Amino acid sequence: MVIHNDAGALSGYQTAVRELMAHDAIRGARVGMSESEVMNNSPNIINQWLAAQGLELLVIVDNYLLFHDNLEEIMDRVIALHPGATTFQIGNEITTILPKTGRTTTIEEYMKAFRRIYDHVSVKYPNITLVSQSTISAETYGSQELEKMVGLGLIRMSPQRVIIGMNVYGGPTVAGNASVINSQLRSYRVWVTESGSLDPDRQVGHVANSYPALRNQLRAERIYWYALWAGDTGQDNGFGLIKNPYNPPLWESPLYQILTGKR
Repeated sequence: MVIHNDAGALSGYQTAVRELMAHDAIRGARVGMSESEVMNNSPNIINQWLAAQGLELLVIVDNYLLFHDNLEEIMDRVIALHPGATTFQIGNEITTILPKTGRTTTIEEYMKAFRRIYDHVSVKYPNITLVSQSTISAETYGSQELEKMVGLGLIRMSPQRVIIGMNVYGGPTVAGNASVINSQLRSYRVWVTESGSLDPDRQVGHVANSYPALRNQLRAERIYWYALWAGDTGQDNGFGLIKNPYNPPLWESPLYQILTGKR
């Protein structure tokens, strides 16, 4: 489950996560943290609470952190702030999600950063596994970018130390990624780090119809639902299983109600 690091949503998160855990409907969370938290060595309250519940964390080293000169120090900080976490994702939709008014990057620049982090972690943290940046779910763009990553050195990294990440929301993305995953990257594990539906009434159908394809065609070992609360833009939207975490009672989507045994 993708869970955004908004401290104001903690109370709503606590209610929802406890209900989901009681029905064995959540086992792990994909989380991030702000740049200021990393640079000030300040633990994120959401991530701390989720870890204390026994959920396995996939920690995102967010895109803006990859612009720092000392990437090795950044990794040391992020890892130290998440004791017990063993899986870290390096970036997310790196070439498409950054604001056009700020600093942007290319897949070539990303792979240089990823290689530095991979080399550092391989030597210093033998128990930690990295997840590559998730390519965007947009027709064939994501698969083309993944293919570039292969040519830029991804294939020379150990399948025991790297998991392939991707975000997949629709059918065309599945077909494009499958051609890369099942050829050049057939030795690597695959995690779909985002998948979901913007229409709450279609969430149940998305799981029933799309998840089998993700597992069968992409070999997805894990699928992270996007998102528990999709309010990272400052307001609720249809992707979330819940709404209104700042001021419960929570609004609950049909999928959430099925997962928690309410229907």
